[in-house]
Amino acid sequence: MFMNADRLPCGGPRPDAPDAVRPWGLRRMAPYKHTISVGFVATHIDPVTQMGAAADGELIGARHKRSNTGTENPTGTGGGDGQKQGGDTDHSQDSDQD
Repeated sequence: MFMNADRLPCGGPRPDAPDAVRPWGLRRMAPYKHTISVGFVATHIDPVTQMGAAADGELIGARHKRSNTGTENPTGTGGGDGQKQGGDTDHSQDSDQD
C-alpha cells in the first residue's frame, strides 16, 4: 500500500505525550505596535486609462513589476562506451526583461 507503511503510527499517543504541541515559531511572535485601521477604499478600473481609480476618480498609480524570462541549456557530457570520448559542452543561458 505505502512504502514504509510499517512506520506509520497505528495506535494512540503515548500516555506521557502532551495534548497539543505549540509550534516553535509562535513563542517568537508579538503583535505589531502602533497600528491603526484605515478602513477600505472603493476602487474601480478607469475605462480610458485602464488604471485603478478611487471612488472620487483619482487614479491610483500602481507600478507593474518587471517580469523576467529565461532559458537555460544544461551541460552535455560526452556519451558512448568510453572508446570514443566526446568533449563536454558547457551550458548556456539567456534572459529577457520587459
